[in-house]
Amino acid sequence: DTSQGLQDRKLGGIITLVERHLSSPKQGKYCPLCLRSSNYHRVDWIPRAMSICLDHQCLLLDRCPNCGQYVSVEEIVDRHCRRCESDLCTTDEIIVSGDEVGINSQQFLGYLLGLQKDLIVPEGSCLSECRPAVAYQLVESLQNYFLAGNNIWTYFPTPLHDLIFGREAMGEYAQAFQNFHSYRAVCAALLDWPTGMFTFLDACKDSGLLSWGYKDFGKW
Repeated sequence: DTSQGLQDRKLGGIITLVERHLSSPKQGKYCPLCLRSSNYHRVDWIPRAMSICLDHQCLLLDRCPNCGQYVSVEEIVDRHCRRCESDLCTTDEIIVSGDEVGINSQQFLGYLLGLQKDLIVPEGSCLSECRPAVAYQLVESLQNYFLAGNNIWTYFPTPLHDLIFGREAMGEYAQAFQNFHSYRAVCAALLDWPTGMFTFLDACKDSGLLSWGYKDFGKW
């Protein structure tokens, strides 16, 4: 009936929302340093936006170090890849401790998602008065826009850019690397409001992603 149809559509919308923002149990993420100390899957690893382990300041990885295949949450808890039986704890960690902008961006995302208690933003930032749910939706919207570009991050100046690792050298870590830096660019723009946002828009325009006729957003 009509009532059942509405309920089904509402449930379908909730499922879609969950799938969009949370990692699938069939494709988990893990910090090799955390696994070495204790083999359980942390709640901080579930949101798609979370790209690093804030405790060890290294990238969260989603593949086997040997065969390069995605690993499930069950395999992560077992600490072994089912396909080649490799020990996930032997994966080389990719440290990002020298990237202050990247770490601040992940701490900001952690706060918006309820994983961090304190909001660390520049003094006077409008984000300190913004509801977490609203700020998170803004981040997601800008990140999706960012990903619509082709290698757009090559147009971002420091601190929105400044990659630590060459993308071509990342191999099977390319996806974790891309996820970290796409959220990094978006959050850096918001944390340095409004200058950072103008820089973000300028980079989008220079990459060809925007077709607006303005020469320089930063001069508004």
